[in-house]
Amino acid sequence: MSDDEDVGNIADKLLTFLHLCEEKKPQWCSVPLQSMDGATPMLHDVRSPDAEEVLIPRNTGQPAVWPLDVSVCMDMTGRFDPPDNWPDGTIQFHRARTITTAEARKMGATVFSPKMVHHSGISAMPNGTAISGGGPYALLGGKWKPAATSRIVYPPDEGALPIHIGWALMQRYEWSVWLGYASGPRIRFLSDPAGAREAFRLRDIPPGRARRAALRNWVSGHWRCRRGDEGHKAWIAEHLRGATDFTWNGLRCRIDPPAFDVERLAKQA
Repeated sequence: MSDDEDVGNIADKLLTFLHLCEEKKPQWCSVPLQSMDGATPMLHDVRSPDAEEVLIPRNTGQPAVWPLDVSVCMDMTGRFDPPDNWPDGTIQFHRARTITTAEARKMGATVFSPKMVHHSGISAMPNGTAISGGGPYALLGGKWKPAATSRIVYPPDEGALPIHIGWALMQRYEWSVWLGYASGPRIRFLSDPAGAREAFRLRDIPPGRARRAALRNWVSGHWRCRRGDEGHKAWIAEHLRGATDFTWNGLRCRIDPPAFDVERLAKQA
């Protein structure tokens, strides 16, 4: 993420869909747009015939990140061949999150396993309408299978779940920048400290301040000398420093460091 104008345009487009589209034909399994908070744009087509083999260990099928809660979105224009019959400009939002067997039972599940997720999807169309749905899935024999076998739900493609799980693993090691309006769902971009500083170098100056706050970043472990006493040194462990919340181009923003590094530092404390 290096071009602040592109980031702003993408965020504004996706947020408009999330905030303004309305359900076309509400069903028992309709999904609120607000549930897609933190959807990450998939700017490149990651589908391939062997996507499942790449994103889940083929020997066990076990997800590398658990519990799971990941949201993604994509522009469906020209993405697949043949096309899925969505109007040009349709944006699809998907979310996969861990659920308990008790939750799955309330969703109509008749098949259960130790690892279960609720997979939901929303197709938001440029005419302002949306079609949504979702249902429980169970991990059986290394494959994700629909758990509510007596009901037809959307999305029915259990083959997409490995991609979500692979995306969750990537998010665990990447910096994230969240963008949203004053309230409601936000869009999440993956980045790094350098990319975040570049994209938001023109961030707003907080009210009552003369300068912008430094953005969240890592400070490497180092020795610090006491002023006036060069013989005294103290070791400063690696840590996070800087602001995490700010505004930019009228959007509320938040920077999140990688969960892996946060957990690593917590163990060292």
